[in-house]
Amino acid sequence: MDLHELVQSLWLTRHDLGLEEERKARRKGRPKSAKEAQLEELKRLDAEEYRTGLDLPDFTDASNLALFRKWDGVDVSYLCILRFIRISGEFPEVVHVARVGRDKLPTTDGASIPKSSADDATRMDMDEISEL
Repeated sequence: MDLHELVQSLWLTRHDLGLEEERKARRKGRPKSAKEAQLEELKRLDAEEYRTGLDLPDFTDASNLALFRKWDGVDVSYLCILRFIRISGEFPEVVHVARVGRDKLPTTDGASIPKSSADDATRMDMDEISEL
């Protein structure tokens, strides 16, 4: 599975369940609820962002993926150490480096830890990425 398939099957469909629930809850002949309209708009914006270019962590790089797995999901300042790439639904064969990332991991005491010494040329199999 490649990054485009992951985006299409996971990211672009993340609002589908809520949207389906809102549609089922609406009585026949009634207008859309505000929540349903909001979810449709979010879905439209996600699709447009993917079509024109979406920045995401580079999961094809083993050392970058290892750094991503260490992230607690809360501290957004941690993201600055990660390498990001830009992919586009309009041009799926093109990948650009959107942000290189920093060389060191931040620590809670203000010091720095050298980034993993894994070879930057090491690439992960896309099947391993889909297991995230």
